Amino acid sequence: MSLLKRLTLSPKKLEANQANARLSQGPATAEGIERIRDAHLQHGFYSKSAGEAMRALGERPDDFERLVASLTETWQPESDYELALVRRLARALWRVERADRIQEAMTVNQAERVAMHVEELAEKDAASHKEKTAVLERLLQQSQHIGFYTSVADLRDLEAASGRQPKGRQGQILYLAWRLMRPSDPATAALAGQVAKLDVELSTVSAGHPVPAHDRSLDLGPATGGERDRLRAELRWLLRQEIEAEQNSYRQQRDRRAREMTSAALDAAMAPDDPHANLMLRAETAAFRQVREITEMLIKFRQLRSPEKRPLGRPRRDPEPEKLRKNNSEAENEGKSHDVIENKGPAPGDVG
Repeated sequence: MSLLKRLTLSPKKLEANQANARLSQGPATAEGIERIRDAHLQHGFYSKSAGEAMRALGERPDDFERLVASLTETWQPESDYELALVRRLARALWRVERADRIQEAMTVNQAERVAMHVEELAEKDAASHKEKTAVLERLLQQSQHIGFYTSVADLRDLEAASGRQPKGRQGQILYLAWRLMRPSDPATAALAGQVAKLDVELSTVSAGHPVPAHDRSLDLGPATGGERDRLRAELRWLLRQEIEAEQNSYRQQRDRRAREMTSAALDAAMAPDDPHANLMLRAETAAFRQVREITEMLIKFRQLRSPEKRPLGRPRRDPEPEKLRKNNSEAENEGKSHDVIENKGPAPGDVG
């Protein structure tokens, strides 16, 4: 039983597919085929062809050919095999340099992503601050008028700026804004249930100066008469306090975003977290090891061609002087006795 489900095409659908296929059968020219091949290239790190990946990666094949020419002049290959080794050495060196560029690009890309993320957050912070401040300032300006009444739109704007369950000063502002609605507005009674859920502690205002807060039950009804003037003054005072607090909060938030863009923060963010980072590092190590092995092979070929051409960087050791010293020593000792006569002083019976 086949695991692949075959599609059943109707004759009309099959004829339409065949007609579409005849309209375009892919690239026909050599340039088009090469362009399609380059378009399917993912990263080109393992590409061994000199020109297959270079154009897609922004590299120039002429630079690679100049590298081959320089290495050819340095090693002076005398056979096709040595010439192939030189070209393979050029490709290995090219992949090592490509690995450096890829890793640098990965690091820069990571830093750019961090910077873009911080910039996006900073833009959102600025937009939120501007929107909330605009709501508070507009309500503050409107509350200057004696005949001021809040509307449902004002309450919705305050709720959007402070959250669905505001507490503290934000809850106080929302409560006072509700009490300053028109008594005849049907939305006033409709919103009473939501306002009753606010957990706020109110303070009164006397001549523009706050009086210590005291606990009391919320008045679930619109204010009338002289109470409206008192609540309106209290609302203005709370709005000024909230605007100042919002500005301070935004400045602190902006400073925090600025610290996230320091060099130390970017260095920490540029730690390689790409899933292919370890793979790229191993591939770079493998390419460098290939450079070393090919170089050692070319050095051996140079030694075989001419003993005078020693490995690069190694001092020349000539065994001839040591051989000559050995031969001269043998010639000087020739015909001489090597018996040793020890002189231990006069014998016991000898008289001096």
